[in-house]
Amino acid sequence: MAAVFAKAEQSLFSKPQERIFLWLDTLKGEIYDREFLDSNAAKLASLVISTSSYEDRASSQAVVTFVKESLKRSDVFLKAFAAALVKGSSSVRSNADAISFLRWISIVVLFLPESSGKKAAAKLLEVASTPLNLLYSSPHLRWPAARRSIVSLLSQRPDLLLDAVASSKSSSANGSVVLNVGMIAAVLDVIIREPFKKSGSDRSLPPSSSSSSSSPAAPRSRVPETLRIQVKDEMLKLFCSEVIGGKERPSRETLFAFRRLLAALTVDDVSNVLVPAFVRVLRRQSDVAMTALAYVPPMIQIDFSSFAAELIPLIIQQLRSKESVRALALDSLRSIAQAISNHSSSRSSTSSNNLDLVAKQAVSIRAILDGSAEAKPKAVGERVTLALALQALAEAFRVRDFEKKEEDKDAFDVAPVAESICVSLANVIKDEPMEEAKIAALGALGVWLPRCSAVAPAVVTQIDQGAQKDPKEVVRRAYLRTAVNAVVESPHLRPSFKAMAETTAAKVVTDSLTKPLLRFDGIQALLLALLVLDDTVSTPLWTAAVKADSLLLHPSNASRYQGTDARVVLALVSALLSPHQAALRKKALSAEAAACRLLVAALVVGTKETRALAKATARRLMSEGGGVGIGGSEIRRGSEIAAALVAAAAFWTANSTELPALAVESGVSGGISGSSSSSFSSSSFSSSFSSS
Repeated sequence: MAAVFAKAEQSLFSKPQERIFLWLDTLKGEIYDREFLDSNAAKLASLVISTSSYEDRASSQAVVTFVKESLKRSDVFLKAFAAALVKGSSSVRSNADAISFLRWISIVVLFLPESSGKKAAAKLLEVASTPLNLLYSSPHLRWPAARRSIVSLLSQRPDLLLDAVASSKSSSANGSVVLNVGMIAAVLDVIIREPFKKSGSDRSLPPSSSSSSSSPAAPRSRVPETLRIQVKDEMLKLFCSEVIGGKERPSRETLFAFRRLLAALTVDDVSNVLVPAFVRVLRRQSDVAMTALAYVPPMIQIDFSSFAAELIPLIIQQLRSKESVRALALDSLRSIAQAISNHSSSRSSTSSNNLDLVAKQAVSIRAILDGSAEAKPKAVGERVTLALALQALAEAFRVRDFEKKEEDKDAFDVAPVAESICVSLANVIKDEPMEEAKIAALGALGVWLPRCSAVAPAVVTQIDQGAQKDPKEVVRRAYLRTAVNAVVESPHLRPSFKAMAETTAAKVVTDSLTKPLLRFDGIQALLLALLVLDDTVSTPLWTAAVKADSLLLHPSNASRYQGTDARVVLALVSALLSPHQAALRKKALSAEAAACRLLVAALVVGTKETRALAKATARRLMSEGGGVGIGGSEIRRGSEIAAALVAAAAFWTANSTELPALAVESGVSGGISGSSSSSFSSSSFSSSFSSS
């Protein structure tokens, strides 16, 4: 006996082959002696626990095989190993430890008697929370393995689901509640496999659509429908009490753990439980509730606009609070607006009524901002927040295509409200002395303008004069951005900005061609002109602006500008390659090549977001031909653009050293090391878009 354990100690951390031989031959051969197994159960359990750091699959599987064989043969070993797991869980530090403990816990629980072993199983589930939390916070490559173990266990032992819910929270040393996010995510993975058969559930979507595609499929659940609903209700109570009503702001990780629950909520769940919880907490501990509200609405699959009327007034009250709370209120408002926008195409009268209430809230904010309801806010930060809130509420209303006669007549018409708000904002901007507040108001104006059926001449005049005459360059740029946003989003507004394009935009482009510091202003102005003007050929300026050596189409723009600025750069590429500017491209023969080289550069050296935008732009241009053609012309134009993009890719393959040095700064891996590099070639570029 002593010799067996001596050999075990020597081979425990030796080469994998020796480990496997130890567990599948040396020790496994001994456990067929029941007396040996019973009398050495504690020692063998300790040996197993010491292998938790094994990372190679073969060694780990050998230990699992040994454990299963031992559990089959000895109740003494079962008790000893369960005790060892409880005791050893405090030493779990690495991902390998966590994976091993979860696997062993799942095996042991399945060997426990369902009735007499219920208490021990509940304790082991509580112990499993520690490794689950560790793995849930680690890279997702590890989480699927952890999820597989615990989901498999709970699917086979649904009687333990309520115990798992109980272990989803624990107490810290100071007595505060700690949510075990890994256990929460695992429980929800088990119970939410399809919509619940309950009132209002016909409007919820299968929660699998919100899960990660990398997650492995769990075994078919044997959970009765009544138990599923009971567990879901318990988890919803937990969310309301400890996330919405918790003492500390919930982390993004905690909120994400509940995503399956939120996606599966029914109308009754939201109206009777979730929204009342938000309302109750918003009145006494707003920062915690608003942190959750900043994430929750878009995760909910049902139409959230029905509940906005209760929440938005409470959030608006916080917009004039201290700075930290104002920021949370803005995030919450944006989140609700996004959720409403996702369902704003609904034709129901209820949806229209809810959007009407949101529009009234926007009007109330405008009245505070322009001083028509009360004295204008004195604090600059407060005025900025109100303007940003007005911008956030605009996102709740989709931009209509006013040129389509068959537009849905039952949809809520926000145009009259938008036009009123735009006129008011123009006056606010004119009178606003502070740069920060003026830029915020211009941002709101730029979002509300596309929602107007027509724009008041006074508003256009204000934008035009501001883009020309404001003493501060950053404000002039904001005025120009407002006009660009209007004409990009709403083609029906383009004629209103024709005069601005012919004068102000022309001057800005002229200045930018010789002054590098004004490059982005020139990009915006050129985009405005290309979208608005019908004739860009007769004026030499526009031809000069789109030549290959123009700063406005320089390849470095692909990495120089990020976020919304990158969107403007790529919108310029789309506008130049559109059928609308065919005559300009014909006159400036290098324009198409320059635009395509800029687009390909964005695909290679841009940030991750820019590359995604560039890929979407390239796909759209090739599939739609840059616009709507007649007959087969859009198909023909799409093929021409595809050929031009492949030519641009070939150019960069041959001249890769000339790509902007900012490619390194933007964090692009793979690099452009030379013309022979296999990471970028015209053929691979072409094949990557072949599906278009």
